[in-house]
Amino acid sequence: MSLLKKTALGGLALATLVGTFSPHKDDFPPIYTHKTGTGYGISLSIVSESEKDARLYGANLSFINAGNVNGANLSFINVGNVNGANLSAFNIGNVNGANLSAFNIGNKLNSKLNGL
Repeated sequence: MSLLKKTALGGLALATLVGTFSPHKDDFPPIYTHKTGTGYGISLSIVSESEKDARLYGANLSFINAGNVNGANLSFINVGNVNGANLSAFNIGNVNGANLSAFNIGNKLNSKLNGL
């Protein structure tokens, strides 16, 4: 494996660790993450949620997202706020940006969908 590939994989692993384990409380990463402040990187968990003013700048990969993501969100069920791109099977949350969901009921629950 070349040095460039090793560096890229190491950076990806570091971004995942930082995003998953940065500011959190009363949780058990990567099973359940509860964000309490501003975090960066890639958050990897089964269930991801955050406090009202907490933000994740980067990517969120989870089965259920109930948090605030500024970047990309890839989840099966999204009930959180996404400013960026959202790819989910069920979207119940607010998406400001591109949204690709099989079932989107965000507008019916008094939320806003801006973008695509």
